[in-house]
This record gives sequence, C-alpha cells and structure tokens, in this order.
Amino acid sequence: GLPLTPSTPSNQYYVRLHRRCCRNLIKKSVDNDDGSSAFGHAMKESYEMKKSSTSNKKRCQEKVKHEYLKERKLDADNDRAKYCNDSSDPIQIRSTDERYLKMCSDFRDQAKKPKTKANVLSLFSGIGSGILALKRLNISIGNLVVVEHDSVAETVCSSHHNNESVASYHWMKTFEELEGSIDAIMATYGPFHIIEGGPPCVEYSAVNAYRQGVHSEKGSYMLRFAKLVNLIRKHQQKQHQQEQLYFLCENVPQRWDDQGIIETCFGISPVILDAQTLSPAKRKRSYYTNIPSNNLPDSHSPEAMSSVCLADGWMTPSQMHCYLQGGSTPVCKSLTFLASSKRIDDDRMAKVREIDRNWIVKGYYSVADREVLMGFPRGYVEEPVNSLFEK
Repeated sequence: GLPLTPSTPSNQYYVRLHRRCCRNLIKKSVDNDDGSSAFGHAMKESYEMKKSSTSNKKRCQEKVKHEYLKERKLDADNDRAKYCNDSSDPIQIRSTDERYLKMCSDFRDQAKKPKTKANVLSLFSGIGSGILALKRLNISIGNLVVVEHDSVAETVCSSHHNNESVASYHWMKTFEELEGSIDAIMATYGPFHIIEGGPPCVEYSAVNAYRQGVHSEKGSYMLRFAKLVNLIRKHQQKQHQQEQLYFLCENVPQRWDDQGIIETCFGISPVILDAQTLSPAKRKRSYYTNIPSNNLPDSHSPEAMSSVCLADGWMTPSQMHCYLQGGSTPVCKSLTFLASSKRIDDDRMAKVREIDRNWIVKGYYSVADREVLMGFPRGYVEEPVNSLFEK
C-alpha cells in the first residue's frame, strides 16, 4: 500500500506525494534527504535492513508506513488552513491508505463549507476593545449589537467597527433599553454566539472606600449581566437553535461575599488574570466566562518580562531613578490607566524626562502613550476623538 516505486540505479526509491496536502514536492529523492525527517530516516534504515536480511522485509515496510502516515498527517494539519484541494490540479499518485484518503476528503469538505459568522452582543462596550480582540482572533462577526451610554466612547467604537467588517451594526444607549426589548433584539440580530462586556467597576473597586458591591445600583449590573446570558441561552435552546453561546464578563476582583453571589448567578468561578503577564501595564481583572482557558499566560514569558518603553526619552519615575543611580533598570510595569477625566493628571500616571544633567521635567501619559501600552493600534482613540471635537 505504500506509494514507493523503484527508480534509477543511483536512487533506489522515490516517492510521489499528493501535491496540495503535503509540502513535499513530486519525485522527492531519498538520496537528497539528509535524514533529518523521520520519514527519510525510516526509509534509509529500512533499505539497509533489507540488504542485510530478507526476514526483516515486513518489519521494514511497517516502519516506513508508520512514519509515512505520521508525516503525512502532520503536513496535512499544518497546511489545512492554507490550502484547499482542487480536483483540477494534476496529481501523480494518490496514497492508497484509507486513513490518509479520508483525511484529504475531510479537508476538502471542510474547505468548501462557508464560514459561520458570529453574532455578537457587546455590553458596556466602551471603546470596543472586546470587539477588537475578537477580530484579532480572526473571528468573523455577523450582527453586532453594542450597548454603551457614553457617546464619545461609542463614537470611537463605531468608527472602527461600524463598517464592512461586520454584517450589521446596532447601537443601544442603555442596558435598560436592551432589557426592555430583548425579544425583538434576539429576533432581529440573533441567534447570538458571543456575549461580552465589562459592567461598571466603581462599586467593586478597592479605591472606593464606600463601595457597596452587588447591593448597589451600578453593582447590580453584574447580576443582571448573568441573568441576561441565562435568558438568551434558554430562549435559543427553546427555539431549537443549536449554536453554542459563549460569554465573558470582565470586572475588577471582588470581595469574597460579592464574588460568591456573582458565582451563583453565572454558575462558574472567575478566572483571575493580570495584564502584566501579557503587556507592560498592570491591570488585575476577573473574568466570568465559559470560554476554555487552558493556556493561561506565564509569568516568566517574554511578554511578562517586558517593561514600559515610552517615546522621546520619557521614563517612569522608577526607571529614571535607576538611570540616575547608574544601576540596571528592573522590569517596570505601568499602573492601571485611569479613565476618569478628573484623574487624567494623576501622579500615578506621571512620566519624567531628563533635559540636561541638572533638569528633569514631569509630564503625564498622553492618549498615544496609553494606546500603545495597552496594545491598541496607534490612533485608535486619538484620531476619532480629535475628529469628533473638530466638528
């Protein structure tokens, strides 16, 4: 069953392989293989064994067949997302192994299927960072419903996402408006595949000495978020819509009593992550989600060891201190960026720059600084906001 054929006296064997599913070219000579691949090594070993003893012939063939199938599967898996089998392409010899043929057939069928676009409900969307994350994951978005009360933030969101990248875009100003018309929204823009958002954190933040958690008006949005997810899931199951519904709700870590109530509503415990394991910014957050999270960030990864790097010679105060002392600069992370306009010039967002050996000037993170440090494309916030106020 192996596609091996005797060749010229100088090349004892050669193999003709499928042109599309395999990265190997037609008529690849074993003599030209340096033995680095498992398949090439197995063929060479097989040939030597066959010369020494005819009793090893069957064992040699099984070894080559095993390595051949293993390499063909690896090649097909690697190229699955890049190539599509075209029946019009010239094919020299197809493998007669049923498993390999089945794999090629499944690959062709999968490539012909139209890609399903995800209908997304973005709650407390802000500037649309959750939507941006979905696009960076190459998730195609169909219908997009955005709920955001701040008109400036919605302007930034719509400037990037209300375009041909989504099938339709619908903005709602308040969560209460969504709750009152949820049946119509599901009928028009559903079924939903992803629900994501970050309810207000002011009633959970440790900065707020008077926080009341889930028992306050703004704190209750976490519970209402969970109830909305359960409502939409039950409605779609009742309508026999088999699409999987994924959700992600982000907020600051809560006190143990508030967390227990929220866990009961969502039916899961939160995943606690800190942005400093992925970026130069500190930002500890809890995520209530049913999205599998097996590969969590490593605190020793290159991203976790990266430091704040500001343009035009600006540094954080701690970086400047190490620089003036002549010591090595440690890993430095920026604090969470404060969104409140009253805190835009907070000293926690300070940066410094040396003009000469006698003078150091102080400034604050600009919008451009914050965009870069938080991983947004340059101009993501600055350009839409400037355009808005120029009008």
